[in-house]
Amino acid sequence: MMKKNVLSLTLTALLAVSIFSCSDKGDEELSAEVGLMGKWTLQSADLSINGQSMDAYIRSMAEQMGMSEEEASEMFNVNDEFETGTTIDFQDNSVIVITENDGAIERGTWTSTAKTVTITIDDDPMTLDVKSLKKSSAVFAMSMEGDDDSEMAENLAIEIIMSLSK
Repeated sequence: MMKKNVLSLTLTALLAVSIFSCSDKGDEELSAEVGLMGKWTLQSADLSINGQSMDAYIRSMAEQMGMSEEEASEMFNVNDEFETGTTIDFQDNSVIVITENDGAIERGTWTSTAKTVTITIDDDPMTLDVKSLKKSSAVFAMSMEGDDDSEMAENLAIEIIMSLSK
């Protein structure tokens, strides 16, 4: 009887381990080389400047420059750049089609490695780091330093985290 209980407990434990250790194939990480194909929708784009959220940076700049937050916000004009709902279609012939909410369409090309995606539109390449890529969700990051001639832009470290879904 004791032997039967031990065997039963052992089988139950093995079954539980095997059930909970199986992963959902839809949640496994994919490489950019195979996982990007198809149409993605931008869910969010979080910008940070010098380690601060965009809102916090604008508040700080407005205070330093003695202007309203609205005036400081207009200096950066980023509100329309990463609009939620924009679609990005990675096609198999290395063509990318970006459709904004207002219907504006941009076409370009794309290439990828296992952990980066380079999108080129109008001969202007932009490289994104792939933070996460699954069958139906993706997170990309782009970092850049200020490259403007102004002294203020030279001190900017900008990071954009984009979340997309299929």
